[in-house]
Amino acid sequence: MIDDPISEGYSLPIAPPSEPMQYRAIGLVRGTYTPLDPTQINRGNLITADGAIIDAVLLGRVTSLVKKYLDLGLPHLWVVYPRTRHETDDDSDPDLHLQVVGVWEPETLGLPGEVPEATDTPEAATAELAPDLPTVEENFFSVRGEVVKYSPESQAITVKILQGAKRSPGDPPKSFKLTLQGSIEGRTVGYFWDFHLKRQGKILILDRASVVAIVPPKKRAKTARRSGFNRRPGIDRPTSPSTVDRPVIKPRKVQPEGELNPSTDESAESA
Repeated sequence: MIDDPISEGYSLPIAPPSEPMQYRAIGLVRGTYTPLDPTQINRGNLITADGAIIDAVLLGRVTSLVKKYLDLGLPHLWVVYPRTRHETDDDSDPDLHLQVVGVWEPETLGLPGEVPEATDTPEAATAELAPDLPTVEENFFSVRGEVVKYSPESQAITVKILQGAKRSPGDPPKSFKLTLQGSIEGRTVGYFWDFHLKRQGKILILDRASVVAIVPPKKRAKTARRSGFNRRPGIDRPTSPSTVDRPVIKPRKVQPEGELNPSTDESAESA
C-alpha cells in the first residue's frame, strides 16, 4: 500500500499540490452511498465499512455519473471534500460532512478524462487495467491551509482554507474552517501547514504534518483621506469652516452701576 497517495503523480485521484501554498481539503472514502430520496439523489448518506453514517451530497457532474454507470447497492471509492460542523460554539465533537466530487474506479469508469465504454464489462476492464494501477490508500485526506486556532489540551486544530472558485474582481476569496484532531508543535497559529490525515469514524485524525511557511498579512484596502476631499484639477476645494464669513456681533456696552443712561436721563427731564 502506498504511504503517500499524492506523491505518485496524476494517475492517482489526489494530485500533488501545484504550488507550495496551495489551499485544499480532499480525501478518499470507500462506502455505499444511499440517497435520502430516490427521486432526488443529490443528498444522502455515505455508509462506510466501519459503520459510520456520514451526511453527504453529490456535486457537479458526479450526479450524472452515478445515474448512468454506478450500482448504488455496492460500495465505491469516493473522492470527497470534507467539511466539519459543530453543534456548539467550541471545537469539540465536530460532525463530518462530505461533498462527493468524483469516483475512483478505473476498472469500471476508466482513468480520469476517459469516457466509459458501455459495452465493456467490469470484469474485462478489471483484467485489462488492474495490473498497471497503483494501490490507493482509502480513508486518506490531504488538508492544506492556515492554522487559525490550536488547543493543546483538546488537541483540536482549526484550519482555514481558501476556496479557489471563480469570483468577481475585487471580491474577497471565500473560505471555510475545518477541525482536525491531533497534536502539533512549534509555529502553529498564523502559519500554513500541510496535513496528512486518516478518517476514524467521523473524525479526521492527524497522521503527520509539516509547516510550509508563514501566511502573509492581508493587504488593507486604500481609504480616502481623513478630510474626505479629493483634490482634482479644475475643482475648487471646499472652503474650510474657519474661513467662512460670519456676521460681526458687537458686544453690548454695560453701564456701570450708579451711572444713568443719557437716553434715559433725557426722557426723564422731558417728562
